[in-house]
Amino acid sequence: ESHFFCADADLSACGGSELRIEDVKVTGTRPNSRGFAGHGIAAVDGASLVAARVLADQNHSAGVLVINNLAATVFDERESADSRANLSDITVTNTQMSLGIDGIEFGDGIAVVNGAATSLERFDIHDNARVGLLVGGTADFRQSSAFFKDGNVTGHVIGVSVASGWMDLDRD
Repeated sequence: ESHFFCADADLSACGGSELRIEDVKVTGTRPNSRGFAGHGIAAVDGASLVAARVLADQNHSAGVLVINNLAATVFDERESADSRANLSDITVTNTQMSLGIDGIEFGDGIAVVNGAATSLERFDIHDNARVGLLVGGTADFRQSSAFFKDGNVTGHVIGVSVASGWMDLDRD
């Protein structure tokens, strides 16, 4: 199954599907039996996520994961379409560490990777185990992007990390 991250999240959309959520709490997601993942909310391999008035608390690996092209990265399959997320009035907190791809541990509030894109407005990302907001590319330099406005990122080992990605920080 190329979308194993979808199976390891409380709420997820995969492969071109769309997930819309409002006024939702996603809490306490646990890693799978192999110790991987446990994401609160995930948009994977071309999925679209629209979320408003959401709390993601005490999940594992990523409170919100927006990832593109996972099938090609892990299973050497064809490239997928871009995953996108529009998030507003969202709080992501207390994400715990768990294993990700290649045995690397993650504990990130919001992770936007492998060419995915996210728009984030009115947010509070705090006290996650590793990175508050991660915007990252891949070894083949697929650019991820994030636009964020009107929010706080506090209480992490790394607040915001941008690697081979693009970010627009609106200071209004």
